Amino acid sequence: MEEKAIIILKICAWLVLAIGFLGAVETRNIIYAAAVVTAWAFLLVVCLIAESLMEIRANTAQPAKSRLFDQETR
Repeated sequence: MEEKAIIILKICAWLVLAIGFLGAVETRNIIYAAAVVTAWAFLLVVCLIAESLMEIRANTAQPAKSRLFDQETR
């Protein structure tokens, strides 16, 4: 479920960029184009943070399988 939400967020980010860029070209507004790029970058950063949190949760959810909790490797 979480991975599906991240994929949807990435699709929305790219749609914001594409549609916003077309709108900026149509209106010839450089500030609008900058806002679109900023929104796109923000959405992608949110996606990367969510992916990182999912990996952290997956690595810490099962401490028996993690090397951090292995007594033999210390």
